[in-house]
Amino acid sequence: MAERKRFDIVIATDPRLDDGGNRSLAEQVRIHARVGYRTALLPVAADVPLLRGIDPDLADLLRTGSLELVRPDQSLRCSLLLGRGPRAIQQPQRFQPDVVADHAYLVVDEGSQPDRRVEPDDHPSHGQSADELFGLAWTRVAASSVVASTAGAVSTTGHTSTIWSEVIDADSWRTGVHHRPRPQGPIGRHAWDHVSRWPADVTALLAAYTDDPRRQVECLGGASVAAGLLGGSLPENWRVFEPDRMRPRTFLQRLAVFVYHHHSEWVDGSGRSVLEALAAGVPCVVPSYLASVFGDAAWYGEPADAPGQIAALLDDPRTWLERREAGLSAVSERFGPQHHLDRVRDLIGPPGRSWTGVAAGGDQPAPAMPAVHRIAFLSDNGHGLGHVTRLMAIARRLPADHLPIFLTLSESYAVVRDLGFPVEYFPSARKLQVRRPVWEHLFVERLCAFLDEFEPTALVVDHVNPPTSLPLIKDLYPDLRLVWCRRGLWRAGRNQAALALHTTFDQIIEPLDLASPLDRGETIRYRDVQPVLPITLLDEDELLERQSARAELGLPVDVPAVLLQLTADRGPELRAMIERARDLVHAGGQAEVFAPLHVLHAHELDPVAGVRMHPVFPMSRYLHAFDAAIATAGYNTYHELMMAAVPSLFLARDTNSPDDQARRARAARFAGAGLQIEDLFDDVSETAVARLLHPDQRARMTAAARRFYPGNGATAAATVAASPSSRQAEQSGNER
Repeated sequence: MAERKRFDIVIATDPRLDDGGNRSLAEQVRIHARVGYRTALLPVAADVPLLRGIDPDLADLLRTGSLELVRPDQSLRCSLLLGRGPRAIQQPQRFQPDVVADHAYLVVDEGSQPDRRVEPDDHPSHGQSADELFGLAWTRVAASSVVASTAGAVSTTGHTSTIWSEVIDADSWRTGVHHRPRPQGPIGRHAWDHVSRWPADVTALLAAYTDDPRRQVECLGGASVAAGLLGGSLPENWRVFEPDRMRPRTFLQRLAVFVYHHHSEWVDGSGRSVLEALAAGVPCVVPSYLASVFGDAAWYGEPADAPGQIAALLDDPRTWLERREAGLSAVSERFGPQHHLDRVRDLIGPPGRSWTGVAAGGDQPAPAMPAVHRIAFLSDNGHGLGHVTRLMAIARRLPADHLPIFLTLSESYAVVRDLGFPVEYFPSARKLQVRRPVWEHLFVERLCAFLDEFEPTALVVDHVNPPTSLPLIKDLYPDLRLVWCRRGLWRAGRNQAALALHTTFDQIIEPLDLASPLDRGETIRYRDVQPVLPITLLDEDELLERQSARAELGLPVDVPAVLLQLTADRGPELRAMIERARDLVHAGGQAEVFAPLHVLHAHELDPVAGVRMHPVFPMSRYLHAFDAAIATAGYNTYHELMMAAVPSLFLARDTNSPDDQARRARAARFAGAGLQIEDLFDDVSETAVARLLHPDQRARMTAAARRFYPGNGATAAATVAASPSSRQAEQSGNER
């Protein structure tokens, strides 16, 4: 089992939430990075729209390396697990978090909401849900005295008080407001456009946010709720900015007064937006209950009091300056970075205690690679590994002065990172649940951002249907060399449209398919390609010898072992195939049966009696452990089994894919290097498995496979990927 990745602090949140909670966490991460705490972001899925982007403050931290994104099911170890919510971590998750933490603090920051009628007694259920989700007991602390006075679930330990208060670095929020001698600009607010964040009726709404044309009102975050209260339209003196239009720091420097009144049945558990306004030097008019949080920093009252308070601030520069200075002083004294550092140090000690001295092989970041040239790799496989594995085979054989960088549609992006490659993930159209034209538009923006950031010299694409936007990318980046790694053996008449992109690419690498003599697909018509031998992730000399491979997989050394490498679209279908194969193997006598769990499908498949099952990648490293295999005839599995000379029974996966697996399986049979069946559940399969398990048959297949397999073409493909095309070299020579 791989070692847990170690961090000082892990924050658990949905990074798409656009509320103050994520901005608060981002502020804390900035402080952690300043003194050397290593912090990870563990993403959990809250009930928010799928296409919402990551909070820009968290995105900045990920981009600069101050925060590291880990996958939802990654095994982690930390000194402090910090959750914010409970909204962000109370939803059922697709992946079970696997975190071992010395301390786990859930910062409760929610009050009553009128649409849900949440009362204080409901808070414990949030905590219980978080306990069940993470499999640990959280210590619940309040984001403020407001929550502490209403949430009965908030508790304490000997290390901290019941309050895990907000923190902000006032220096980073300094704007032009700090230097103004008098109030200038409109009144305004920034808040989530939700019924809980607006006054409940028209009278309260217009008292807080006037419709007087002499006063300008600006709102960041939207105002559809207010428009609904006002009959569908907003006053002419209002100006509204959607949340993605600008950041709060930029918005606040426009204001003279920050006014924050909301629904009377809801309470703001953290007051984050008020704190940001105070740090920006903007005097605040807020509800009375927040006095317990901010003391004399703000001006308190009810919506009916707001007109007089606003007038006093705008009409009297001395009053406005006094309120500004009171706010800045309170921020510095009560909410500054040192306050947060002190509580973290008191709880977990200095940075590095949880991860220094970790043995090489899993947790240490890979040493920086000397890189002159960056090569970008783009792969398909929304829910698989074939394309991305082929690209990793090429990437790991690039020259030492080349740095591979991945952008993948594969949800298995974690295996790319675990092999030491920088990787970014973009969901497929099916994963995003959007129409293909919409996805293409999103993809172009994402790919352009990727290319702008890393400035690669080449983009290597392994994709049966390359994105139709690639000609546009070629126009936008004329110096970028486009390389298509395109295997053959397409089904006859299939995928013809994809070949229209043939001329978009500067170079086309075609990995040999051992079944190529049987190829009847469209790719055989094209000769302007650079063929290489079959591409596999590992070379034969990198495979473990039999005894070591069996020891690592937990297989006995004195019993025949059969590998099942079967694939299916759904868990129940795959389970039925594994059970059928197990029964066929056991009918032939005593044998161990092993089925590797796909890194993404493991949670969908319960244990199968009589079959050893656990996640393994790359499976090819352990192939010498097996006497025989039953496998679907996908490109990677097929050629890896041939490389290792494992006697194999192949069947074609019944899918709509262009990949002609039936011809590939037939080629193994014609070469004597394997057996072929069409259906695992017919009577023919019984005879075929009996032949597979016969020692004489296995010996003949092993010998034939060794003659059949010509070697690994990954190094040759890497040479092509790293070298300019003849056309580009000619252009470069002409320029000189």
